[in-house]
Order: sequence, then C-alpha cells, then structure tokens
Amino acid sequence: MQTRGQTPEDLGPKIKNSPNKQFISITSNNKMQNAIGANLDFTGFNKQTVLFTNNKEALFENLCLTENFLNKITEADASTKGHLVFREVNYNHIRSYLSKFNFCDKDIVFHNINAFLDWYDEANKENAFADWSVVVSSIGEVPKIESMENPKWNIQGYSPKAVKRTRRGDVQADGKTVTIGSLRNPYDLYADIPTINEEDSLSAKADEVRITREKHGYGLVPQLLIYRIDKGDATSTDNVKISTKKKNRFPLDFDEDLIGMNILIPGISNSKKLAKHVTINLSLNDEDEDVDEDQFKEEEL
Repeated sequence: MQTRGQTPEDLGPKIKNSPNKQFISITSNNKMQNAIGANLDFTGFNKQTVLFTNNKEALFENLCLTENFLNKITEADASTKGHLVFREVNYNHIRSYLSKFNFCDKDIVFHNINAFLDWYDEANKENAFADWSVVVSSIGEVPKIESMENPKWNIQGYSPKAVKRTRRGDVQADGKTVTIGSLRNPYDLYADIPTINEEDSLSAKADEVRITREKHGYGLVPQLLIYRIDKGDATSTDNVKISTKKKNRFPLDFDEDLIGMNILIPGISNSKKLAKHVTINLSLNDEDEDVDEDQFKEEEL
C-alpha cells in the first residue's frame, strides 16, 4: 500500500471462504459486519487508467499496438466532433489488444486484466453482450492525414490529436510512476451513440450512463475509450505554467506519449452465488468520482 500511495481504506484484504460454515469460520460474526462477497463480476464495470509509469520502451509499444489495433477493426466514423468512433467491433479484437497492452504494474485493476478477460470469455459464451464500440478521444475536429504536415499517427487516414493531462502530486517512490487523478471526459461515454441529443442527461454517474445508453439502444454495448495523452514536456512554455496555475498539478514530462483507456461494461452486478472470497466493504468510504473538469475544457472547444 505504501508503494502505491494507498491506505487501508483503499484496499481491503481478500480472504478465502468456506462453503461449509459450520466447520470453518473466518472469524467471529461480530467482526464480519463489513465483510462482503468478492466473487469476480465485471457487470457494470466502468473504470479508467490513471496510473502510468515512464518506461520509454513500454510506452512506445503501446502506441504501436494501439495504432495497429485501430487500423484492423471496423471503419472509423469521424462525424462526431472530438472523437473517432468504431462500432460493432468483434470482441476477439478487443481481447487480443488488451492482453498485449502494457499496463502500469501498480494499477490493481488493469494490471490484472486477464481476470477481466477470463470473466468476459464466459459471459460472451452466453451472448450476454453485443459487439463493442471503440472511441478514440481527440481535440476538436479529427483531422485527415492529407491535411497535416507531420501527423503523429495514422488511424484509417485520420490523426486524432493527443489530449493533455497533468500529474497530480508527487512522483511515486520508484521515481517514474505518477497518477493523473482523472483521465476520462464524462461526455466521451456517450460518443458512440449517434442519436444522442441536448435533452439527454450526460452525466458520469453510473446509473445515469446506463439509463441513457439503454434509452438509445446501447444497453448491451460494451465500450472501450482510448486516449493518446501528450507526454507533457516540462520544458514547454505551456507546461511550465501548470505548476503555478493549479495547486498540486505538474507536467507529466514522460519520454513518449501515453495511451490511457476506460472500459465500460453494461448492466448491474446481481450475482447471488456463494462468494469464494470475502473482503472489506470499501464502498462505505466511497466518494463521488474525481473529475478534474479543467483538464477537459480544451477538448470541448
């Protein structure tokens, strides 16, 4: 927990449970008041990557992997301002991409992506979900390669612009791992829905996201959001101003651009099976999602 900058409130221990409680009990009942089942169930999963490690080789591999992935899937739609959208993407493409991606090893959720993929393999056998939407977030109109002098990457003839994020707080003890606090622009969760309109409530709250997506026929469509993040050169004039403009915010100053992502899985978790493990109910300390709106203003212009 110290290495990850966490406290006991952030991470509850997971303990194996026994199906025959009359013989084996983890501890006395009065000490189990906050224990909950911890079966792996990613229904309703909606998580973003916020931890990144400055490893030049791994970052470059992620950039190449992402570009290749996006050029192999369905035809891109750039009609939505600030986004490149791919609809009805087969899960096999998603699986191959995620299984090869270099996630930060201090990210508890995404570093264990194989647990998610194993779960989705089983869910996919039951035809629980539709094909995926993949959304690449950009800034303003997504330019075509032919209109650019030095495009950073080529995604089906387009070059989405890198978004800008900043480091929150100090670099971790390893000297190369940082947190950006918040990656996802809440509005991106709806970018793949062509029928969205001004009357819809575009909130980042899980229930409202689910309701709106269901309303527009996207209730069974998983979504993968991808962000190319500018490496944030600390010597840049714009980035030097960051540390004085906003408290506790600093340029990333990475060796390569970063790839961040958000995975959204439809539905509400309702598993009632006996838990194979129990853990502490950390939701007692949950707060509203940390959304740093200042980071997203440029993307909405």
